[in-house]
Amino acid sequence: RNRRRRSRPERRRRPMPYESGANLGGWLVQENWLLPNVLLFRLGPADIRDNQEWDYIQRMCQRGIDAVGSMRRHWASYLGEDDSYDLLTASEPPPMLRRLRSAGVTRLRIPVGYWAFEPPVLPGCVGQLQADASESPGQPTVPGVGAPSPPPVFSSAGPVLRSLSSAGLTSDGFVTGSALYLAALLRLLQPLGMRCVIDMHSLPGGSVKHMGYTGRYFDEARAFDGARAWYEASRNVSSSGTTGAKTGNGLGPGPSKAHPFLKRTVAALDTLAALVAELDAAPETAGVVAAVAPWNEALFMDNVKAAEELPVFTLAMVPRIRKRLPEDRFDIYLNFFNDALDWPAWLSANQDVLGGGIVAEVHIYHAFDPPAPDRCGMCVGGEAGMRSVLCQICGSDATMLQRYRSAGLRTVVGEWSLSTCGMWGNHPSQISGADFLYAWHASAKSSFAAHGVEADYFWSAAVRTGGYDPTLYAPHGRASRAAVLSDLEDVSQRSLWQAANVYFAPPDVPVPADYLLNWDYARLTETMTSAGFPVVLPGLHLGHGDAHGNGGGVVGGGAG
Repeated sequence: RNRRRRSRPERRRRPMPYESGANLGGWLVQENWLLPNVLLFRLGPADIRDNQEWDYIQRMCQRGIDAVGSMRRHWASYLGEDDSYDLLTASEPPPMLRRLRSAGVTRLRIPVGYWAFEPPVLPGCVGQLQADASESPGQPTVPGVGAPSPPPVFSSAGPVLRSLSSAGLTSDGFVTGSALYLAALLRLLQPLGMRCVIDMHSLPGGSVKHMGYTGRYFDEARAFDGARAWYEASRNVSSSGTTGAKTGNGLGPGPSKAHPFLKRTVAALDTLAALVAELDAAPETAGVVAAVAPWNEALFMDNVKAAEELPVFTLAMVPRIRKRLPEDRFDIYLNFFNDALDWPAWLSANQDVLGGGIVAEVHIYHAFDPPAPDRCGMCVGGEAGMRSVLCQICGSDATMLQRYRSAGLRTVVGEWSLSTCGMWGNHPSQISGADFLYAWHASAKSSFAAHGVEADYFWSAAVRTGGYDPTLYAPHGRASRAAVLSDLEDVSQRSLWQAANVYFAPPDVPVPADYLLNWDYARLTETMTSAGFPVVLPGLHLGHGDAHGNGGGVVGGGAG
């Protein structure tokens, strides 16, 4: 407590221009709405409660489908144009990435799940899988299961990547090995001149409750439970000068066994940092990872818990990550998606502890707007809806961004879209006219840059249309596609299923290319306005505004 405080680091000014980015949503953390033709994602009657990646794996296991093989097929082919694309053996970037790069995208935000950084305990769908991770939150290991092998795409693979390449299932039923495909993608970004942010989208026990993007549905968010006790223990060890004595790894003590989800959370983030450091040292992937984000939208709609746990977790975890990922080489994106505290003020006040390279990440969506006196809510069509969205770009959105800039913080927009009406199918009130989307896209990018934002990441890079389904069905029996379609026909008669799927495309018919266009950046690069311009106009030259939001914006190519 009597340590000399570091002088506040001067806020860095990046010499690089504004960077455009996109999220690889649906790839390493599956979301059912981005995979509309995967039949097993549609069997649950309760929507996000029972139609996430974990549910997809369990249904494959119950039917005798090769879940490990299906997930690896998905990771290998998702970025290609058909199921034959294999990321592990590809020597050229997939067409989707080339389209995005041609449209000016230089950054990717890659959501990953904690299960990518845990060992397998079963080689596949063998034995009794745990139905509920909350009953056994620890992470046991079984010797000899899923012995790792060197990835074929690398001339050399370090020990961390080797350990994460094993095939199998984690103790709570997720398929392991996606880190291998992440590394395979990074080697293809390097020749494109693209860099990425690795975003830990889901944490053990749940970093956020009641959401459909966490791999499985969590009734409570328990990933940070015990954070205050861990923070105090870390401070006591550090102040006594014995940091790392309890672990032998130089990182200091981890959380106690009394908080098993927190212990697994810290272990997963430790492994992520170790993997990034290892990949940065490899010639094929050096310099590709620009930043990591240790959580996504943590404790949203959970303000009491957020105020208690997130500040101390951040103060304990960021210095721990920095021991492997130094601030002169890597940024850390921190996203506080709740109203528990004045987060811009908190980040500014704690710069001495957090150090440099900290970037505030904000998410801006108008697909879920509630009605308000000064704006239209979601799903308001026509001119009123258009005016409301465009006014908010320069109004409430700009005000929120300005709060971070006024606090002297570097800022990125980690997620945003061009949707006005949710994402659960093609709602008739969705505003999808190309001229409007062009105006919105250009206005938003200009506003972001004018208020000092360094980069934005559109959600999402793509929606997998055209009948994409990587499931390895059997020719006959319960594991066949025909059997799944028969069960789906029965489930679709339930009123709960019908209410959840009212605007979804039929799962058994290949979804057309313009399905969920407002969320599909790759498709928007090919969608033309009435004047003959693509919605995503390539070559926009964006400059930063100053700390007060003056200047910057679009230099070439204006908003409609």
